[in-house]
Amino acid sequence: MGVMIRVDSRKAFLRDGVWKAADPNLEELLNRLTEDWIRTSGGPPLHSRNLELSVAEEMARRFGGRIASVVPPSSATASHYLSRRQMSFDF
Repeated sequence: MGVMIRVDSRKAFLRDGVWKAADPNLEELLNRLTEDWIRTSGGPPLHSRNLELSVAEEMARRFGGRIASVVPPSSATASHYLSRRQMSFDF
């Protein structure tokens, strides 16, 4: 359902595969780095019980932040990440 991370004094929320933050620069950076991470590494393991928590943990690790709050995921959450793992070709 959602995860909140704290980076310094800023907060960001991950829900349904999209980051939202009051700081637009942090929001854009988190969304871009999450997409890059998924594209290059495959992202969170599909067997994870909470895919959004796995994503948030990785982004918190990269930014020196911490997990501030976790709400259990819905069953539809996995589909947000599965579609993003598909390969795309530029031609």
